[in-house]
Order: sequence, then C-alpha cells, then structure tokens
Amino acid sequence: MQYMLELAEAIRAALAGFASSPQQLAEVRTAVKTLLIDANDLIAPEGQIALLTQKLRLALSDFNEVRARFCGLVNAPEQEMTITAFRSSAECIVSNQSALKAWSDWCRVREEAIAGGLLPLINSLVHTDADDSRAVDLFETAYCRWFASWMIDSEPLLHNFVPAEHMSDIEAYRTQTDRLARLTVRYIRARLCGVIPAKNEISKQGGFALLKHELQN
Repeated sequence: MQYMLELAEAIRAALAGFASSPQQLAEVRTAVKTLLIDANDLIAPEGQIALLTQKLRLALSDFNEVRARFCGLVNAPEQEMTITAFRSSAECIVSNQSALKAWSDWCRVREEAIAGGLLPLINSLVHTDADDSRAVDLFETAYCRWFASWMIDSEPLLHNFVPAEHMSDIEAYRTQTDRLARLTVRYIRARLCGVIPAKNEISKQGGFALLKHELQN
C-alpha cells in the first residue's frame, strides 16, 4: 500500500511539468486518471503503451547516438546541440550539399597533405587569395623541395656529391668520352677502307668499275 501511495504521489508531482495553465493541468490529470482506472489494460506489460514506450526508448537511443556522431563531425559541444539546433543544422546541411561537398573534399585533401608533411604549403594556401597565381608557384616550389629531400637526400651518391671534389673525375670522364669518339671515327673509317678494292683490282663488270667510269665522265 505504501508503494502505491508513493507511486501516486510521484505521478501527481510529475503531471505538473506537462501543463502550463490550470486548465491544461486539469485536462492532463483527467487523461491520466482515465488511463489508470478505466483503461489500465493499456499499461500492462504486454499492453500498447508498454510497446510504444519500448519503441520510444529505442528511437531515443538511436537519436542520441546519431547526435553524438553528428556533434563529433561538426565539432560542436553535444550539450549545446538542442533539438531545435540539431534540426536547424541538419536542414542547413541538406540545403547546402554542393558547397559542403567541396569544403569536405578540401578538408580531406588538407588532412592528407598535413600527413604528408606539407603543412607549410597548406598554411600558405589558406592565407592566399583564390585568384592569386602564386598558389601554383608555391605548390611547385614545395613539391620540388619535397622531391629533393625524398629522392636526392635519400641517395648517398647524390647527397654526398660535391662538385669541387668530383671535378677531376668529371674531367677524366669527359676526356675518355672524347677519346672514345675519336677512336670510333677511326674504326669506322678503317672498316670502310678495308672493303674498297685497289685501283688496279677493279673489274670491268663490278660495281666499283661502273662507279669509276661514271666519275671519269
């Protein structure tokens, strides 16, 4: 009996929160009285109200999960995201999908660039006018610097290369290539001369005889 009295008092106290005027409070109390006395079958464990309450709990749980994920994506405090603010933000996202798509792509590329060590380039682009042609120059300079540090510095022969120290090797290489070129010319000339017959050995029917005859005329 004590439990029933405490439950009735709790229900009576809770009803005041659903009304903003005496008339509305009277209507709420009448509805609750009808449900508890005349239609109490609906509040049984297998009744319609119990089923609807379970669905409401599941829907509320899903909503809280989605709200937490949404607040994380938009970087907004969850305690400040009321139902009204949540609805307004969702409507703004739906009505600005095209602009948000470009912005989302930029954020994704920005994160990839930062992960690749291009944070100085990103900071320069953020503070550069979109119509400024210097953005292309900044990108090319940053790319060349990245490529140099990645390819040249990682290769010991290139990283340790000093022109003053290797000049003698470069000069020796040039000398040898020039010598090879001269030897190649002499070799080709010797091979060609080796297949040309002597003047007295040219037969009248051979091709060289015809060439000699044409040159003499």
